[in-house]
Amino acid sequence: MKKNLQILLGVRTWNPGTSPYKNIEILLPIAPRPQTPEDTLWKLNNPWLEGFVLPWVKTLRLTPGKITAVGMELRYFRSGKIQYERISLYIQANEDLPFDEKVYQLRISQMGANFRSYFLRALTTLPAYAYVIRIQDYYPSFVEEARTWMKLLRERKEFPLPAQLILEHDEGRAPLPQ
Repeated sequence: MKKNLQILLGVRTWNPGTSPYKNIEILLPIAPRPQTPEDTLWKLNNPWLEGFVLPWVKTLRLTPGKITAVGMELRYFRSGKIQYERISLYIQANEDLPFDEKVYQLRISQMGANFRSYFLRALTTLPAYAYVIRIQDYYPSFVEEARTWMKLLRERKEFPLPAQLILEHDEGRAPLPQ
């Protein structure tokens, strides 16, 4: 029973295993998101949109709507290593809806070889404006907090408890962590 009973995993916990890790999801906005209309830095991700997202989306069958963001799930190991697991697309199906939704998700290992190699190269060469939307079972409340978590992830610093997080103004435009 202990094996199947799992309590909530916060930002300070590690998943057990030979290499303890945290599940983290980051978001790379590529258009205005209805949930965060005050966030206008999405324009900084035009190189990602033109060089990776649009060519990749042309090969997919998606529901109609405006693509607003790319999500990336990763494992952050205690050693500081980061392993990207999945990539997803967020779409706002209708201009009147006050939210966008995840409509497509794919394991990085299942991407076509050319898109996978471009994605991995883009991680190191293209600056990206991104922020954390989930750490384990914790979801940041607002964009400023999410950008601060991203700064800590890029610096590979130990995550504090959310109540002890000191918000820093950081645009977050740097290559994504490797």
